[in-house]
Amino acid sequence: LDTLPACFLASKMKRNILVFDSHEYFTEVPELIPRPKIQAFWKRIERFILPRLKNVITVCNGIAELYRKEYNIDVKVVRNVPYLTSFNPPSVKKEKIILYQGAINVNRGIETMVKAMQYIDGAILQLIGKGDITASIQQLIEQLNLSNKVKLLGEIPYQELENYTQQASIGLSLEEDVGLNYRLALPNKLFDYIHAEIPVLVADLPEMSALVKQYQLGEVAQSSEPKAIANQLNEMLQNEPQLNSWKINAAKAKQELNWEKESEIIKEMLNFKF
Repeated sequence: LDTLPACFLASKMKRNILVFDSHEYFTEVPELIPRPKIQAFWKRIERFILPRLKNVITVCNGIAELYRKEYNIDVKVVRNVPYLTSFNPPSVKKEKIILYQGAINVNRGIETMVKAMQYIDGAILQLIGKGDITASIQQLIEQLNLSNKVKLLGEIPYQELENYTQQASIGLSLEEDVGLNYRLALPNKLFDYIHAEIPVLVADLPEMSALVKQYQLGEVAQSSEPKAIANQLNEMLQNEPQLNSWKINAAKAKQELNWEKESEIIKEMLNFKF
């Protein structure tokens, strides 16, 4: 949304087609919720421009439905799914790895993941990425004496990332329910986990939980408390037949959830070939 005013003006001046690709529900991002005046400013811009747009896409059904109801516009859903690539499953996994990949920011459930590792044996937690709370997460790891069980790996180039993802036993996406943007989150990492064919544990939020249940990809967190998360992860890790079943389901799901198929929505909308 913060780039939309300039693009809207340019499209009018140049008489070009404008496509608004809303990757989040901007007026409800955590950074704006405690700043009501700035939030109201962006909401006014949204109310002025969106009803005037003909080509709007967003990343999930929940956000699309909000825009449809509020502005009476047509909104297409185009999810952030990867391209299909050749998949080489790792040989024998040396250790059980619980993985989080993405921004190390507030409200991503990362503190909960770290605290949960106090109650998990026989597995390590890998955190891939960086962000505003990287330093405080490192402090928390040291404070809880978890340096041998929690590894902050920093940023890894995307071309190399899939090698780490494929080595994992379970992928985590435990965003907190703070504002509509997070409540309706359908993160890229979830699709990366699917394409790496690893089971997932996700927050009990509408979009993520619906996807996981639809394709039977893993479990939805029953609680946001660290000990409860740990108990659920322990049960998942110990159930090898179920883990294998979730992996098979992920392999099937990615045949549908891929950019080759998803991009057809944009091609059809704009009526041209890439």
